[in-house]
Amino acid sequence: MKTIERRLIKKSELRALAPDKDNEQDSEKETKKDNTTTVEGYGLLFNTLSKNLGGFKEKIDPKALNNVDLSKVYMLFNHNYDKPLASVEAGNLSLTVDDKGLKFVANLDNSVSYVSDVINQVNNGNIKNCSFSFDVDTTDDQAEVFSEDNGETVRTINKIKDLFDVSLVTIPAYDEATVKVDTRSYNNYKNVKGSKDDMTVIKKENNQDKEVRSFVGFVKSRGEQRDGLTTMNMGSVVPNSIMVDIKDLNDSKLNLKSRVDVRVVPSGSGALPLIDNNAVALSKEELAANPELDNAIKNVDYKAKTYVGKIALSQELVDDSEDVDIKNALIKDMANVSNNTYNSKITNALNSEKAESVKDLDSLMKAILTMDPRFKKEILMDTNMYAFVRTLKDNTGNYIVKDDTILGLPITVTNLVQGAVIGDLNSAVVLFDRNNVTINWQDFDSYSQGLALALRFDTQVVAPEAIKHVTLASA
Repeated sequence: MKTIERRLIKKSELRALAPDKDNEQDSEKETKKDNTTTVEGYGLLFNTLSKNLGGFKEKIDPKALNNVDLSKVYMLFNHNYDKPLASVEAGNLSLTVDDKGLKFVANLDNSVSYVSDVINQVNNGNIKNCSFSFDVDTTDDQAEVFSEDNGETVRTINKIKDLFDVSLVTIPAYDEATVKVDTRSYNNYKNVKGSKDDMTVIKKENNQDKEVRSFVGFVKSRGEQRDGLTTMNMGSVVPNSIMVDIKDLNDSKLNLKSRVDVRVVPSGSGALPLIDNNAVALSKEELAANPELDNAIKNVDYKAKTYVGKIALSQELVDDSEDVDIKNALIKDMANVSNNTYNSKITNALNSEKAESVKDLDSLMKAILTMDPRFKKEILMDTNMYAFVRTLKDNTGNYIVKDDTILGLPITVTNLVQGAVIGDLNSAVVLFDRNNVTINWQDFDSYSQGLALALRFDTQVVAPEAIKHVTLASA
């Protein structure tokens, strides 16, 4: 099976050259035909060590392109064959092998709209890297050789079998990248090298590592099922280790899920027994005389709803990046979507509680002071009410509220609440979590597809006495 590999070349010397007016034809007709811009640079560099490609670095030998047929090579944008920029066969792409690498000169047609867009992006610096796609003849034992250099494993490409394209690419926040690297030779090299004298070079894998790799592989292959992948309802279940990373990332943000009572439930719906906040211990005699007093435990019905959010992964990231890059991008996006979803649904439940109107700071303080003192309190407040309380002044012109507290209670400013919610969120709100976050490839519309993140949970206010919802009275 052919394994196509791609590499990003950062120092490609990419530049677009303005047409040389001294060489323009005198004929107005010929001048109109000459609607091209020359773009040149290096699509491949020899003896240049790459970044870590998954346990090894790589360099290309100057003889690697010997006897390679370059007559079918295309110039593309982001390796997209649907919109070619130039080709050797068409005569508008020239490839030259020199001591430095593979130099290209391409005459791009400005009259083609997407080509003109690419040229403009090169000129303004948004596109400044090149990449190339190739495969290695794995039947030749010397086509790729692994060695050790200063404690690092280096893969030297001695013989490229096919060169498919050189591409102008935009891969923001990523340096060199690779996709579908055939690591069989690398693994064989490591196994042989570590078989007797140097067993430490073989990294011991655990089930967690395999689970994460299967999960990332599912994403890279656009939903292909594979061993080690846990699925549910046709989606891939996000591994626990990634969920821990997501939680750690969310802890640095407004994370209301961490403030409420989260109960993991075994099914999508059911009843969960909860102890009433007013529960007290009773004697046997009291219970015998009044059995109705035994109401400390109440069953709360729940029904986990499914909330689906979209995850945007660029094609370049999926195609050209290492597993760790994709994993980190997934963690960041999933953390953002999941945290926003939990925050939204928790505050929806809080906002649904009947609101008490307050007109000034005194009435707000009274609302706080008349709450049940058993509960530990905090304040969630929208910007309108926050601006109101922070701009109030006393008779001497000094601000009354001088820090983000009222009566010693911390204020969190968020427009997810309407007015303010005061009280003990952990006692008031229960989040019934199905605890199986899944991700899957989906068609979003007729023209695009991407990753859909599915969260299953229910949020309810089970102890309304633990919170108070207040809104600012209109003037």
